[in-house]
Amino acid sequence: MSTEKGYNGWTNYETWLVGLWIDNEESSADYWRERTEEAWRDATPGEHKWQTVSHQACYDLADALKSHFEENAPELDGFWTDLLGAALSEVNWQEIANGMLEAIEQGEVDCEACEGIGELEQSAKETGLLGPSLVNCPDCKGKGQVPAAVYVAIGTEEASND
Repeated sequence: MSTEKGYNGWTNYETWLVGLWIDNEESSADYWRERTEEAWRDATPGEHKWQTVSHQACYDLADALKSHFEENAPELDGFWTDLLGAALSEVNWQEIANGMLEAIEQGEVDCEACEGIGELEQSAKETGLLGPSLVNCPDCKGKGQVPAAVYVAIGTEEASND
């Protein structure tokens, strides 16, 4: 018997199952998409260098997921309580949160400030303004970090529209 864990690309069956239910039920998917966007917007870097905005958003979202599922578990007795508790203890909440955050980082979030970033980035590359420094989008923290030249271009466009 193999001791290797893993299921459909996830850490284990329990993690896959929770992720599946979050994604496949429309009201749940909408709720967690909003919570993911909120976690991303509200995240701030920690005191250590490794505590990036992404890391903090993932940590906060994983904590929210775990709390939600534990608090909303049905009231059971005896064996069934233990079985459900054991299954929930195997869920990799960080993996689920990371997957949800990756989805918004890949453009599945509506942010008016980030619209057109691809075009601005291409323009910055063509003009040679694209440097190595990165900044966060002023509204949604940019679905990740964006090149400083793109940020400057966004600010310049907004200033010229005023």
